[in-house]
Amino acid sequence: MTHARSQSDARERDAATILASLPSMTPRRLRTLVRLGRPSDILVALESWRTTPSIPTNPVDALLGSAATRESSRSLGEIWRDAIVTRRDSRSRDHSPASSSDTSFDVCVLGDAQYPRQLAQDPEAPGVL
Repeated sequence: MTHARSQSDARERDAATILASLPSMTPRRLRTLVRLGRPSDILVALESWRTTPSIPTNPVDALLGSAATRESSRSLGEIWRDAIVTRRDSRSRDHSPASSSDTSFDVCVLGDAQYPRQLAQDPEAPGVL
């Protein structure tokens, strides 16, 4: 594996870890997001998310525009965007890369070659292992 490929894989694992740890994240929500594309691209989209159209035209807009909980008036998109920005800002202040490659565990994302084949066929498979 080349160094560039290794860095790319680490970036995707880090992004998947951030997605999985967002407030109000559920297995179904995470599965919906990781099926859209690379975790790093999803993070960028969530960080720049602003508002849901008044009539959502796709499941992602509907998901992001939905209330995080029954008691919350804030949408998932707002909560996730704010959590991602806060995390990024605190890391830059601390000068901390906080990469999953610095930890003792590995991360697999649904759709990755390393994701268990038998599990990937399950319609309720976890988005991130």
